[in-house]
Amino acid sequence: MYEDLRNRLSRSPSDYVCLVATLHDETIVGTVEIALRSTYAFNFMGTKRPYISNLAVRLAYRRQGIARKLLLKCEQIALDWGYEKLSLHVLADNYQAQQLYFSKGYKIEKVDSGMDDWFLNRPKKLLLIKSVSV
Repeated sequence: MYEDLRNRLSRSPSDYVCLVATLHDETIVGTVEIALRSTYAFNFMGTKRPYISNLAVRLAYRRQGIARKLLLKCEQIALDWGYEKLSLHVLADNYQAQQLYFSKGYKIEKVDSGMDDWFLNRPKKLLLIKSVSV
């Protein structure tokens, strides 16, 4: 966790954004991160693209369009950065999140599963991709 936080804080502000959704009284109700990163592990020389992570909405505020608005803002950021594709991972057993992403136009590009997932009985991850345009 420390290394993950250190890595995030050391990134250039030009390739990382953390969005926070708040109420008028500044109560935080949702967050999402978008950063330029390689889609595939061990893709040192490959193309980077905007990658969405850590989308979360407080339970009491779900199903009110907050996640959709955060995703829409991520699309705008990707376009501002000059990219027309976004990617993210979702767990294969997180059907609610999948429903949201599919309704917003994300499509499965790849199913990620490794021996460690099988050995530790973790669900597979789906790599989702979306093309965006102006």
